[in-house]
Amino acid sequence: MNEQKVTVNTSLIESNELIKAAFSDYGIQNEDGEQITRKEFADLVGQKIWLVAEILGIELD
Repeated sequence: MNEQKVTVNTSLIESNELIKAAFSDYGIQNEDGEQITRKEFADLVGQKIWLVAEILGIELD
């Protein structure tokens, strides 16, 4: 599997996991185990979506 395909797959999986965690009883935590804000959550998911779109050549503007 080439590097771009791996990056797309990883980003989509991570986005999915973040979204699932947001709706769980545990919420989303950073590396230190602290809850993150909704804005931080949105930024994380957004970064992953933009990365995938960039690799696939899709404009999200």
